[in-house]
Amino acid sequence: MKLIIVFKKELLDQIRDKRTIIAAILMPALIVPLLLFLIPREALTADPDAPARIIIGVNETNIRNIILSSFKNTQFVDSESPSQAILNGEADCMIEVVRSGGGYSELTIQYDSARSGSALSFARIHDLLDSYLNRSAITRTAFTIRSATVRSDNETRTLLTLSLMLPVFLMVFAASSTISGVIDMTSGEKERSTLETLLSCNVSHTAIILGKALAASAVGCTSVMSLLTGLMICSQAHPAITGGLSLAGFAGATNILLLSVLGALAVFLFASAGMAIGLYSKSVKEGTILALPVVVLGSALSSGLVAGDPFTVKAYYFLIPVVNISYAIRSVIYDRLDALLLLIPLFVTLTYASIFLIISRRLIKNESVIFRS
Repeated sequence: MKLIIVFKKELLDQIRDKRTIIAAILMPALIVPLLLFLIPREALTADPDAPARIIIGVNETNIRNIILSSFKNTQFVDSESPSQAILNGEADCMIEVVRSGGGYSELTIQYDSARSGSALSFARIHDLLDSYLNRSAITRTAFTIRSATVRSDNETRTLLTLSLMLPVFLMVFAASSTISGVIDMTSGEKERSTLETLLSCNVSHTAIILGKALAASAVGCTSVMSLLTGLMICSQAHPAITGGLSLAGFAGATNILLLSVLGALAVFLFASAGMAIGLYSKSVKEGTILALPVVVLGSALSSGLVAGDPFTVKAYYFLIPVVNISYAIRSVIYDRLDALLLLIPLFVTLTYASIFLIISRRLIKNESVIFRS
């Protein structure tokens, strides 16, 4: 009987606040369907007429006409360094032709197996040419189609492992370590009745908010740096964990520095969002519950909405927080150091962070929010 009394008392304490019900029940019920609705399905329902950028000799009019007859929006690209063009995302594949006895004896299709767009173009072109040329009169000798990749197996495995794993882990640790600290600095101080004392001091509200956000960001940045450092050390000792190559050897010092900066940018965004949540919440428990969807969204947006190929980015993704940083992280991993891919996420993320800080400043000035019980 006493057990039932305790159970009823604790249950009522948890469900008394409608915001807790919304955060714990309604938001999870809406977030997952929303994410599934937003996740692109191009990889599952690929358009057979999707454009492909192909490098091939200008004299190979027969091959060009065969491809254009099936894929009308194919683009033929000229490059002095075809392999580098494929690595840089300027082309999807290259076709090398070997002739014998007036016909084709061998075709070699070179592509990047670590890029979904390149691999998809290779599969389409390979199937088309294999089907057409093997029954055509222009192949009078034994005919074969060979495939070649511009990366080694270790490079491909490492690239795919890091591009799928690192953005998610960086977002999860950036969100969890930062938000837990900022919730304690806001909701925790409200519970301990120390926030009123701080507000009574000769310190501006802006200074209080920025000071707390930067303090929480410092802890979050430490977590991000610890993640990268641990991954570098462990992958150096056992490269198989990242696909065959160590993080330091594969990415290099410059790219690792850029990854750290992008991680710090994500940390500041989560600190700003956590500040608004913490100042609105009346207790640490409520703040933790309200912040949980933010952590879940951070991990989901860094993985589910982002394809592994940063060369097939959609412009509107840069306007979505966390998604834009995840794209930038993948671009750095792929060594695509495009200034726009780095500057746009920086500007957009700082804009969102500023909005959260402005909301926090309004909340901290609202006595009904700060002193409510």
